Amino acid sequence: MRTPAVAVGLFDRPLNKPAPGATSPYRTAGNQSGTRQYMSSPKSKRVCLVSEPGLIQQATRAMLGSIPDVVVVATASGALSATAMISQLQPDLLLVDANLPDDEVEALLNWSRENYPWLQSIVMTRTSRQRSQVLAWGAHAAIPRASLSDELRVVLDQSTYSNKPEKP
Repeated sequence: MRTPAVAVGLFDRPLNKPAPGATSPYRTAGNQSGTRQYMSSPKSKRVCLVSEPGLIQQATRAMLGSIPDVVVVATASGALSATAMISQLQPDLLLVDANLPDDEVEALLNWSRENYPWLQSIVMTRTSRQRSQVLAWGAHAAIPRASLSDELRVVLDQSTYSNKPEKP
């Protein structure tokens, strides 16, 4: 009896392991907390995405993954979980979708400004009124959700050269 041929490829290794010869986007050695710690190049932007789960969150995460030198280190579904992730992972950029309740967005922006003044915050908005509102709450930038991809790249390039407090 012949042995069936076995396909060799992507599914021949655990999903959390990189392919042979590939670099891992996270490191587990020495990680006591059991959470993934993402490695990034010195010039890459480490992003915490805050958005309610769903299509917008998935599309935004996929779009961020297509931008060179951007690494999504955390995805939070609300302000409370975002504060814990920011405290632990210390990202460079907080990207908030305005699909969260207004009071949650305002509280998160205030908290991040008070506790992490070096953390850049960008809010994806739906209306011009919402844009004005989040800028008044202290967001560094407000980007219309409809043109997110193009405008986010511009803002990321500009934030590299901005006068913001240094990360400790």
